[in-house]
Amino acid sequence: MLDDLLPLEDRPRTLFDTPQRSPVLMTALDAVNSRFGKKTMVLASEGMSRSWQLRANHRSPRYTTRISDLPVVR
Repeated sequence: MLDDLLPLEDRPRTLFDTPQRSPVLMTALDAVNSRFGKKTMVLASEGMSRSWQLRANHRSPRYTTRISDLPVVR
């Protein structure tokens, strides 16, 4: 019963936890962007435009992970 006596900040993260943004960090980010121009610094979660595409034309079948790729025996 006493094993959950841990602060929320110290508990292990799960896959579905949303990261907490620091107000001090966001203020600093806004200060840099207002000084040097919009979108000078962005969060990594905003992503970026990619000039490349994944080529998967010659990918081998996925027999072990996809049921539709299994061969049919008649």
